[in-house]
Amino acid sequence: MEQLGLNPVLLLAQLISFGALFFVLKKFLYSSIKKALDDRTEKIREITESTILFDKKLQKFEQEKVDFEKKNQEKLQKLILDAQKDAEGMKKEILEEADSRSKKVLEEATRRIEQEKDKATEGLKKEAGKLASALAAKILSEPANSIKVLDASIEELGKITKKK
Repeated sequence: MEQLGLNPVLLLAQLISFGALFFVLKKFLYSSIKKALDDRTEKIREITESTILFDKKLQKFEQEKVDFEKKNQEKLQKLILDAQKDAEGMKKEILEEADSRSKKVLEEATRRIEQEKDKATEGLKKEAGKLASALAAKILSEPANSIKVLDASIEELGKITKKK
């Protein structure tokens, strides 16, 4: 063995030292290292399970959120449609009321116009009667100038009717 560069005594001493070191390490450290590794493996497994469970809950929550948003969107659309229907109804009522009021105002204006027309006609009749009386009196008092008086009276009547 010496030809190979190995010293048998040193080799045996190294084997004994290695065996003693292996025995001490196995006796005192191996079990605590194995326990620490097992504990760490268990914690990793628990964390992984918790993460998977959390991911499932998160997916469920996100799905519930999407469903909730869809329901709220549908409710909002329904509210908008209801509001539009109500607005259309109110618009119709307002237009009907405005139409009714405008008809009343038009009827009142027509009635007032008729009253004013009647008053003007009565006034014209009175003026024409006075003018006719005055004309007749002038014609009877001055028969020679009756045509001139008649023309002047017609002119005066024309002025009065233009004023009214």
